Amino acid sequence: MRRDGFTLIELLVVIAIIAILAAILFPVFAKAREKARQTQCLNNARQILVAIQMYGQDHDEMLLPNPPGVAWASLLTAYNGPSIYDCPTKTGKGTNQAPEYGYNMDLLALAIGDLWNPAATIMLTDLKKSATNATYCLADFDTEVDLRHNTGAILGCADGHVGYAPKDAANIYSDTLIFAGYWLAHDQGDYVASMADAASSASRLTAGPATDIPAAVFAGGSVPNIVRVTCDYKSEDTWNNGWSCAAFFDSGAGTPTDPPDASIQCGVGSHSGPQYYFIRANGVYKEVRVSPQRATAAEYMNDIQSTAAQKIALKIVRGREATLTALNTGNVPGKFTVSVDGDCGSLLSNTKVRLWWTTGNATWPRPLATISKVRWFRYN
Repeated sequence: MRRDGFTLIELLVVIAIIAILAAILFPVFAKAREKARQTQCLNNARQILVAIQMYGQDHDEMLLPNPPGVAWASLLTAYNGPSIYDCPTKTGKGTNQAPEYGYNMDLLALAIGDLWNPAATIMLTDLKKSATNATYCLADFDTEVDLRHNTGAILGCADGHVGYAPKDAANIYSDTLIFAGYWLAHDQGDYVASMADAASSASRLTAGPATDIPAAVFAGGSVPNIVRVTCDYKSEDTWNNGWSCAAFFDSGAGTPTDPPDASIQCGVGSHSGPQYYFIRANGVYKEVRVSPQRATAAEYMNDIQSTAAQKIALKIVRGREATLTALNTGNVPGKFTVSVDGDCGSLLSNTKVRLWWTTGNATWPRPLATISKVRWFRYN
């Protein structure tokens, strides 16, 4: 007997097979489309890096300055069109005034010759919209990089080459990059170790417990010639004439009320109003003020009480200097640097880290301090 059509069961089987094939193939097609967008994004990054190099040639071999409240890419309008700041994976339209790529804030206002390792130093990467500020510069590789290309990001390095770096599922993104050999700062050095978070005592005593510096910092039992430590530093309630500091390469000794000279201290404090960052080593003290004198007590207290962690980097060059760079993400945004000259080599054999804090009035609470995301880098 001749049959003119398909049975219902046969039709359902065919539909099921088509649905299974679609479920298998659609993600493949989506990844292929994203791969094409990734290629376009790599080309955008390459052209942006060329524009930055041209800018440097026209400005005495200097990289981009700290943009005065405008997007970093607006400084490059004479060198390229706005379309290369638009990532094809993102919705919306990126331009020179609102780029979808972030410039590494650590590379602002540097001479090209200042870069220690341009082939590994990240200058440019994908930027989250939620992370953008007025300058569209990148300050945090863990929270501000947009992993929009198949769980990875496009990277542009200071020597002009570009690449793609997927996130390692076992690590935060900054560690993924560091373990892959990238430098997140222009003078980072080789990553050697991390350290556990440390905090001041809840009883608000004057000195915290001493914590051992990782043994890898003293590779082979040697004292480093150049070392760099980065961390998130948080100080609460820095009241009038109060301060808190992290003492690196601390001896573990000292009186209960005053950090010893046998350490390299860096921290935040106040002098009857203005907030400041300071560094102290070998008895030499330097500070940089980050806010002006306030007219009223209310303005003063609002200005310096910040719950946001501030990123700091301490670099010590044996026989020459110690430099503190701080990125204030609280009420006084900006990047601040202060140095002390002199030989800190005698301190680099100390093996402790400690938090110290105090206040200008015994009846006021002492500022609580914490350090987290502590990473150590060594040059040789």
